Amino acid sequence: MFSQTTPGILICSSRSTRSTKKPGDDLQLPKDCVVHSFRHTFLKRFGEAGADAFMIKNVAGHSSVTISECYLHPTPEGPERAFERFANLNQTAVEKAEEEKASR
Repeated sequence: MFSQTTPGILICSSRSTRSTKKPGDDLQLPKDCVVHSFRHTFLKRFGEAGADAFMIKNVAGHSSVTISECYLHPTPEGPERAFERFANLNQTAVEKAEEEKASR
């Protein structure tokens, strides 16, 4: 869900399930569809995309990073993707240092 007061800011709140009208009513979702499953799926995929537990904590509004860790599910591709991101960051840092050195 997104905040109506701050456009583009993602919020994940259980407040959406406290109203008398269920969020799925307007969407005509199946009765067995649980809106919380969207939150879980989003946070799990956010972790798979490379978000760490601290990012998940901030996005989800968890009180503890320990809660956020349950959304991190290691995948076989995870270490390879992490090394690729590291190599890209490292290459960018080297190029930036070389540019700064050349401009002196």
